[in-house]
Amino acid sequence: MFQHSSACPFDTVVGIDQTSRPKPLPLVVLSRDESGWVLDHRSLKALTPKELLAQGIPALNSRTWISADCVLWVFHGEGEQGMWRTLAEAAAHQGGARDFFKAHQGGRDLRHVDQLARAQSVFRELPYQRNIQSGTFRVWSEIGGHRWLNLWPFCQTANPDQAWLAEAYPTYFWKQHFNTKRRDPALLARFLDEIPSKWMSVSDETKQQLLQPDYADAAILCISTFALLTLEPEWISIRERFPREEGWIFGVKEDPS
Repeated sequence: MFQHSSACPFDTVVGIDQTSRPKPLPLVVLSRDESGWVLDHRSLKALTPKELLAQGIPALNSRTWISADCVLWVFHGEGEQGMWRTLAEAAAHQGGARDFFKAHQGGRDLRHVDQLARAQSVFRELPYQRNIQSGTFRVWSEIGGHRWLNLWPFCQTANPDQAWLAEAYPTYFWKQHFNTKRRDPALLARFLDEIPSKWMSVSDETKQQLLQPDYADAAILCISTFALLTLEPEWISIRERFPREEGWIFGVKEDPS
């Protein structure tokens, strides 16, 4: 994919794995400079514009794409306005993730895209979905109600001064792009070693960090998103086909075959 990297319509692609507070969020970033693409890792205290810029993300404009391991599902109305209202309510919520999602369930269970991807639901308590609930709630409450992102696929007209944010899952990308049903940092390491440095550079320090499972997941989000944006750029523009209330998981095709 990196031999075609000049075709990528973005200058920065970010993958963020989920974790509950107070742990920092594992982040992996691909950014373009004068010599090509550079893969690096970061550690976020919170998913806020101030923290992203402090961690060296070059810019938060529409040429930056962030794929985060969290659900994006509107609870009020539909579309971008409803999603921002949902995020604002999460930021104002005084309790924990389980209480928040229980209060907003309203008969919801699995979305159509969850069934296609065989993903878990933030609403199912048996088994108790602690990871997806706590990780999603953390992301929502940190983003807050202030509009500083273009939310895919809800946003129909991108603000050029805002980065894109999409829902994406490492488990799905491990399976689809690396043909494995489990996270495999050693497989990722071999993949990175095979990429010529003229197409992408990665430091030994970052390679070592990506052996940690959470950072390997963040890297899979970053690299797989980069591949889709570069090789299948229609993913950026076909968002109007997806449900504006349920949203969509980036990379999941309506016809998995």
